Amino acid sequence: MSSHERTPADTNDPERLSVAGAARLTSLSTRTLRRAIQAGHLPASRPTPRRVLIRPADLSAWLDTPSAR
Repeated sequence: MSSHERTPADTNDPERLSVAGAARLTSLSTRTLRRAIQAGHLPASRPTPRRVLIRPADLSAWLDTPSAR
């Protein structure tokens, strides 16, 4: 399954963060996170066309990379 495939469980998954939630946790802008997702640096799922969800483990791993900031 690709990182952008829809699955019903993704829609209400408490183990995933919205882009806004991830931005609040990291003090980064939503724009920065969306750019990282678009570039393929930060894995995310898209359960609906307008909703993007990020696994906390993926966010943490991305933050540990030099390209994160």
